[in-house]
Amino acid sequence: MKTVWNDTGNLETGSTRIHIYNLQHWFSELGFDAVLNDWDHYENYDVLILGKNVPAREMERARKLNPMLLCGCVNPSDYTPEKREKSDSADFFIVGSIPEKDYYSGYQKPVFLFPQIERLFTRKKRHDDHSPIVLGYHGNKEHLEHFPGSLKRALEKLSMRLPIVLRTVYDRRGLDQWKIGRPDIEIDEVQWDLGTIETTLLGCDIGLVPGLTPISRTERLFFFKLLKWKNRFKKGYWSDYLIRFKNTTNAGRAFVFHQLGIPVVSDMIPTSFHILGDPDCGYLANSEAGWLYSLQELCSSSQRRAEISENALSRFRKLYDPLEWSRRLHREIHGIWRQRTGRVDAGLS
Repeated sequence: MKTVWNDTGNLETGSTRIHIYNLQHWFSELGFDAVLNDWDHYENYDVLILGKNVPAREMERARKLNPMLLCGCVNPSDYTPEKREKSDSADFFIVGSIPEKDYYSGYQKPVFLFPQIERLFTRKKRHDDHSPIVLGYHGNKEHLEHFPGSLKRALEKLSMRLPIVLRTVYDRRGLDQWKIGRPDIEIDEVQWDLGTIETTLLGCDIGLVPGLTPISRTERLFFFKLLKWKNRFKKGYWSDYLIRFKNTTNAGRAFVFHQLGIPVVSDMIPTSFHILGDPDCGYLANSEAGWLYSLQELCSSSQRRAEISENALSRFRKLYDPLEWSRRLHREIHGIWRQRTGRVDAGLS
């Protein structure tokens, strides 16, 4: 089974880097026939996998050249008619999280999960006692503007007890300065850059991973009042948790800190529970008190930070071996290719 992986995005785009370049690399490392960005010889391949930046018409063009071509797309979307057309046309999807897999199962076609595993990092943080403690964030501005009020307040309280700096690493080109949800503490804003991201993040002591969509107090009260009225014969409590997240929400930003040996405090993102659900591997928080307690614990001792991060890295390597996940993905794609063609790939392992 010969696969070709095509995308027009650059390596600074996470989905292109992980689900096109990394996967093609790991398929090749395992000895599978996998080629990157060949747009002119679709007749030579059995499977085409398109990145999220490639429009649906490329899939149509490929099928005209090779009617037997199995076509998949990574990180599908249905936010616009054009993206919905591509999702409708694909034979299968490759997604990066369990919520995303659950959502796109509604399309009644195979959905394969491959976690957001990076191939960028080779170094590991050495923890020591110093001041100030640097709390790190990396990602996009959207997550910063969705900074939970509970985390903002926890950081401001923490800054009154000990010296801290919040280092935010995101693409600032052409964007206004982060203002919405910004805590009143010292902030070091750094431009996200592929060539320097490892060194920049290694300067952090603790990783922060906010990832839930904020729900205002007014929205929360309205929801619970509505719920209480509709379910007036069922038990419910004002202390119940109500969380909201995008269907694409994943633990990729936490994985980066795990790989670098930096301990993590994360929002209650579903996929983060696989590692951070173990208190020896890190912390999950939602309330102001939860964020503050977790951060104080990690700030209290470099030895504690080193132990937590080492445990998390060990768990990450066990659960997210990229070659094992790549081998599984190849097996899954091979299965639907075999169903379509009736052929068996002698090289499958």
